[in-house]
Amino acid sequence: MNAAPSLSPTTFAGFYALGYVRLVPVVPHNAAISEKSSLALRVGTDQDSRGKAVGVRGADGKWFGWDWVPHESDERDCARWEKMGASIGIKTGQRIVGIDADTMNLQHAALIQMTFVEHFGFTPVRIGNFPKALYLVAISAPMKYTRLRKAVAATPNTSALFDTREAYRDYGYAIRAALPDNEPEAFEIFADWCTKWADGINDPKIVAADWSRFKPPFRRGAPWLYELAETHNPEAFKKVDVFFDVIPEPEEPAATGQVSYALEPSLYTFPDPASIPRRQWLYGDHYIRGFVSATVAPGGLGKSSLTIAEALAMASGKPLLGVKSRGQFRVWLWNGEDPRDELDRRISAAMQHYGLTPDDVGDRLLVDSGMEQEIVLARETRNGAIIVEPVAGALISALQRKKIDVFVADPFVSSHKVSENDNGAIDLVVKRWAKIAFVTSSSIELVHHVRKTNGEEVTVEDARGASALVNGTRVTH
Repeated sequence: MNAAPSLSPTTFAGFYALGYVRLVPVVPHNAAISEKSSLALRVGTDQDSRGKAVGVRGADGKWFGWDWVPHESDERDCARWEKMGASIGIKTGQRIVGIDADTMNLQHAALIQMTFVEHFGFTPVRIGNFPKALYLVAISAPMKYTRLRKAVAATPNTSALFDTREAYRDYGYAIRAALPDNEPEAFEIFADWCTKWADGINDPKIVAADWSRFKPPFRRGAPWLYELAETHNPEAFKKVDVFFDVIPEPEEPAATGQVSYALEPSLYTFPDPASIPRRQWLYGDHYIRGFVSATVAPGGLGKSSLTIAEALAMASGKPLLGVKSRGQFRVWLWNGEDPRDELDRRISAAMQHYGLTPDDVGDRLLVDSGMEQEIVLARETRNGAIIVEPVAGALISALQRKKIDVFVADPFVSSHKVSENDNGAIDLVVKRWAKIAFVTSSSIELVHHVRKTNGEEVTVEDARGASALVNGTRVTH
């Protein structure tokens, strides 16, 4: 675990600069609440959530709740929330954990604080009902919940205990919440528990489908699982044992047998400027041979229609959108969301609108649906994101064999199965697309959505998820 500086910042930008980038705006404790917000029903009661609830200030100066779970903050959010006077919230998860000093005893609270500072230094602290406190720390690896498996194994999977489908799903929700940074392990635990249903057989396909629907926010987690285990099987599990678990040290990595890797810096030879090849622009100022470009826009505004029109323009060589194509090019449109008949409708409509015939396009347009031909370039594993090398190789082979000039992945998110918010993972994916573009001398276009902007003007900086996508492309519109 890492220690923070000796003084805690007081602004969103200050926390962001320290690496606490998963920020949210919190409704100030004395804020005026919009009458249309459900938060208004709690004002003046013991359930008043001002000072704790996530929310933003509207144009009328009144505050309302906000769907913060899927949102990942950036520097522009920090400036906007600071301007509206929001209090600062930090999401836990993704290796940010909270240590809860849940005591009203002043001496105990002081002892906890001194012990914490001795080990971790001064970090952000949330103080609600003093002297209770929540101390935040960043950890270098996912938290090891060594007792979770034992608690789940000790909990009987019977119809008497879990008498409704909702009860069964609640248990799955709690397991997923207990392991937020290790979803594969959480699913393994849940699936194993489902196989032990005493009164029937759970279909593994249904179990997997149910699991895919377990989305945050979660109402229950590890404490509830421990409570159930101890209540229904006290001989096999006791909650108190959790606090005395010995977390095993990580095993030394086994020898991989990899050969040594050598690097040799290359001396720069100062070539004649006239001999340096120009960039090969294929269409407008967006598509470049050998590079990756991206188009980002909100859903429903016609990104797919635009790429279809551009593809037809490049395949036909005609200035359909007022942009001159620098030739007739072979274009491969891959749509990961729509079925073939929907793509047929869109392409036919575009050709009718622009007065194109099949002869205008010839054999230069290739179209595939992800529902028939899936392309997943990268996946998450227990050890992080990896490139699916057989898919990468097949892509290179297909682009070269069919002499493709332009490849369009619409949308980008369908071409991988890594977290959109993980900069390292997205950087890995975008760099592999760039390498494919370079090796095949093709232009690769990635179509991407933007995050919710609450009505503000959209720019490329609003691209959903990690900034590595925009930063890793040559051109983004």
